[in-house]
Amino acid sequence: MDMITRLLPLWAIMASFLGYLNASEVAQFKEALVPIIASIMFSMGLTLTYKDLLEALQKPLPLILGIILQFLLMPLLGWLLSLALSLPPALTAGMVLVGAAPGGTASNVLTWLAGGRVAPSIGMTTVSTLLSLLVTPLLAGIYLDNIIEVDQLAMLVSIAQMIILPVLAGILLRIWLPEQIEKVMPLLPVCAVIGISLAIGIIVSLNANILGTLGFP
Repeated sequence: MDMITRLLPLWAIMASFLGYLNASEVAQFKEALVPIIASIMFSMGLTLTYKDLLEALQKPLPLILGIILQFLLMPLLGWLLSLALSLPPALTAGMVLVGAAPGGTASNVLTWLAGGRVAPSIGMTTVSTLLSLLVTPLLAGIYLDNIIEVDQLAMLVSIAQMIILPVLAGILLRIWLPEQIEKVMPLLPVCAVIGISLAIGIIVSLNANILGTLGFP
């Protein structure tokens, strides 16, 4: 089991190639993307206790520092790397926007698989996503001289569907059925790895046409 989780980068690369080479077939499963991500977050919720969440709230400094560094350092590095590599405007915009975007679900899963503190990671993802409703368009205006529109309602619904509700459901289920959850706990990291690989394959397949056009001029 441990070997499977350690080889996550390999599974991710393989899923990317399969998604790219079989784009039309894999893209048909796009409706499964949200349930897959939600199930991964549910699995992580099963590993958490209310004490983990309480500790994250009582010691918020790492969370605050992480969010500050994310929105200050990452878009700046993306912009500087774009200048250093003389990237075209489209790729520069992509680099900056990736840096200015909030942390995704995968960061929480990788924290979990690496044995890190999951509760602060989930907290950082949730808070940074909420802040990104205002901060990401602002950063785009600063670095790209362009204001982007963010569908705030759609983003809030996405946060609830893929992060908050699944995690809370996992925590509650562990409280109600602690003995049963302990029995399946060793299987959860493997399920997460499978879920991440499937999600990567689907995402790559949905963007295969765009990926095929990328490259240096």
